[in-house]
Amino acid sequence: VQTCALPIFANGRWWKTYSQPAVDGVGTPSAFNSPGQSSRTPLCLVRTRSELRGFSFAAVGSSIFQGYQTSGYHNSFGHQLQNLISTLTRPITFQNDSVQGRSTATSFARLGQILADTYKPSWIFVQTYSLNDGTTQASADAGWARAMEAVELCERNGVVPILCTPTPASALTTTTDAYRKQIVARVKASGYLYADFDAAG
Repeated sequence: VQTCALPIFANGRWWKTYSQPAVDGVGTPSAFNSPGQSSRTPLCLVRTRSELRGFSFAAVGSSIFQGYQTSGYHNSFGHQLQNLISTLTRPITFQNDSVQGRSTATSFARLGQILADTYKPSWIFVQTYSLNDGTTQASADAGWARAMEAVELCERNGVVPILCTPTPASALTTTTDAYRKQIVARVKASGYLYADFDAAG
């Protein structure tokens, strides 16, 4: 039974779960006769293999990548993009490893763990600036330096990096937004593939 409060994110792939305490419903299926619907499910990752050629992509970052201001913070741009471009003949999967409040240092440390996995994505969206690092010139420069290290790590592992320009934010002043715009310019001049979140914002 498909059920989810976030139909765009779910894309028809969520299931209800049921539980019944102190019952061996596996050994004795008939004993599992009055289950209650569970209000939560354990976090898990299901990997599938297909005979059809497909692609996978991932995002590692903060709330901007997690799904800021979307339903439950879990209907991110990545999930919406996957739903738009994935087809039965060209399956596309998205892995979102982004957490609200993360700094770029924490995000890129996690990136190394993902790339060490045997299941590598085809490409990765790389965050180039985060308010969680701070709103100074030094923090912007440090975030950019980490992004370049992340790009090198992706390339060494055969994964295509896609740089993301930082989005506008109401928390920024004219002065501090200038630091963000510097990163936007660096992304566009880098020669790498990029997603223009600045224009989308």
